[in-house]
Amino acid sequence: MAGAPRPARVRRHKREAAMRGRQAENESPAPDRRREDAARAAWLYFVAGRTQDEIAAQLDLSRQAVQRLVALAVGEKLIKFRLDHPLATGMALAERLKQRFALEFCDVAPSDPAAPSSVAGVAGALAARLHRLLSAKAPAIICVGTGRTLRAAVEEIDALD
Repeated sequence: MAGAPRPARVRRHKREAAMRGRQAENESPAPDRRREDAARAAWLYFVAGRTQDEIAAQLDLSRQAVQRLVALAVGEKLIKFRLDHPLATGMALAERLKQRFALEFCDVAPSDPAAPSSVAGVAGALAARLHRLLSAKAPAIICVGTGRTLRAAVEEIDALD
């Protein structure tokens, strides 16, 4: 008689284990299916160039559901972008320099090897950056050096209002 409560406890544990097994069976395909739907929606959006409304109609979903699927694809790193332009190399280098030297800002400017002046690309990028800083409402501290690059940048800055 001392073992009588034990079968009830064993039955409860078996029942709970069986329920957990059914839940696991029901849950495991859902994330895979959701990732597949996210990949499909992301492909239609980024590669095929369809709008979210068009994708929603094709997949028989709401536009908001498509938006969530595309966001899931990006969040799950299912999407990888590659920019086929020389500018992308400079941007990647700038990002690595920012991380390595803990810089707040870094811009790698392209240059034209055939140009008579080697500072033209840098001067243009510097002029654009200075223009943004000088026209911003927030106060800024700007340290200025001397040289041909700075002179060329100053000559390229548009007049401020």
